[in-house]
Amino acid sequence: MLFPLFRKTLLDTPLIKPGEKVVLAISGGLDSMVLLHLFTRVREELDLELFVTHVNYGLRGNDSLEDERLVQATCERLRIPFFVKHWSQEKNENFQNDARNFRHQFFAEIAVSQDAHAIATAHHADDQVETILLHLIRGTGLQGLCGMPMCEPLSEGKLIRPLLDVSREVLEQYAKQESVTFQNDISNDTLSYRRNVIRHQMMPLFRELNPNMTTTLVDMGKRLTADHDMLQRLAVETLAEATLFSDESHYRFSRAVFASVPKSLRVRMLSLIFDQLSKGAGHLNADQYERMSDIILSGKQAGEYSLPSPWVFQRSGEELSISMDHRNSCCVSAKENGKSAGLLNEGKYVETTQKQ
Repeated sequence: MLFPLFRKTLLDTPLIKPGEKVVLAISGGLDSMVLLHLFTRVREELDLELFVTHVNYGLRGNDSLEDERLVQATCERLRIPFFVKHWSQEKNENFQNDARNFRHQFFAEIAVSQDAHAIATAHHADDQVETILLHLIRGTGLQGLCGMPMCEPLSEGKLIRPLLDVSREVLEQYAKQESVTFQNDISNDTLSYRRNVIRHQMMPLFRELNPNMTTTLVDMGKRLTADHDMLQRLAVETLAEATLFSDESHYRFSRAVFASVPKSLRVRMLSLIFDQLSKGAGHLNADQYERMSDIILSGKQAGEYSLPSPWVFQRSGEELSISMDHRNSCCVSAKENGKSAGLLNEGKYVETTQKQ
């Protein structure tokens, strides 16, 4: 039975605590309407205050309006505050990313305005498998193969996915047994999106080879998450040893420590630094980590590499730094034996040798 499992998940994990406020992201589809139904069943026992958010993208005409009406009517019946936001932009090639950012920002705004402790989404085990396979197809590292975490810290509160271990099939069974009303989104059937190609074409083939494919990949993600978390803790501890100075715009650290650790740990430490400085808004790719490693391990005593604006990586002897580049020009001189110069645009680097 789904409800005992859901209740146990909330009671046995640190997702939420009794008496907290929770924002529910409800689209009107099967997954999210089951989530809403489950939370209303534990609301009194856990003394939870619930809020429902809904985004209407208006892409399916009257069907989109029906989604909104269903969620609103359900909230009125359950006496749960309902918040809706309408998408007004034109659909473009970046629609999925733009839409994701749009709804996440909306969820966060409501969470802050209502002083909520968590935002809950209806991601389930099949979503997890699709996410892992998408990451694999695009190219990823260990973290990408972990998939989505059940609990993810946000700048304000946290994002929780209490159905992440539950299959779509179990959700369908629960909706039928409990007469949960929901809307069908026909856009989930189109093959225009990679996720739908994985869902409708790839997964049936995988299940022919392994009928337990969903459980297999979800369990793999959990094992890799344990490895990832251990490596992340090691990176944090080693970075603390290497740190010489840090503030909001400058991070200075020891070259000797960074040069002594394996490449995978060095990349994690550089990522931690950049994430702290950019406040999570920036992203570095594999080539950028490789370029910084080249300078760290080089026999030359000085070097620079331009990161996504406005950040720059620098080496001066045995000290390394990532800092905000306050120079007005993208073209700066770099002395090598007092004679040569290099161009520092984003994605370019120069390596220099200090005059002896």
